[in-house]
Amino acid sequence: MRAMDVLYNYEADVICVVSSDQDFLPLSDKSSESGVMFYQADLAKFGLHNNVGRKIKELGSKFLPGRIDPSWPLRVICEAASSEEHNSPALYEIDEDEFKSLCEMHNAMNEYKIAPNFLSDGNVSGLILSKPAK
Repeated sequence: MRAMDVLYNYEADVICVVSSDQDFLPLSDKSSESGVMFYQADLAKFGLHNNVGRKIKELGSKFLPGRIDPSWPLRVICEAASSEEHNSPALYEIDEDEFKSLCEMHNAMNEYKIAPNFLSDGNVSGLILSKPAK
């Protein structure tokens, strides 16, 4: 809906949808009719070109395959952490749901698993690192 508003109100020169869902393809046609460039990026398949839908591949250079670096979720968590002991402020804040989601994303892409170390008061005191037995 927001993309259609953008087209109708002439609010953008380019629209980029980040999704592997082919249901957004009609938006490509509407964008072209409105003189707005359209791109569709797919991060869900992590660059496995054979798993991308045929119609999305037909976008040609307007299809942007992508991937997420497996170290990214942990890097975001570390940058959002602060340490009074080391006089190290957080670069930004993430909420509990974002923190848990980043842990899950990390665990899906990496051999070593991380989990929040919750204190009895509900605060997080760090991460628990583990390597599951095979």
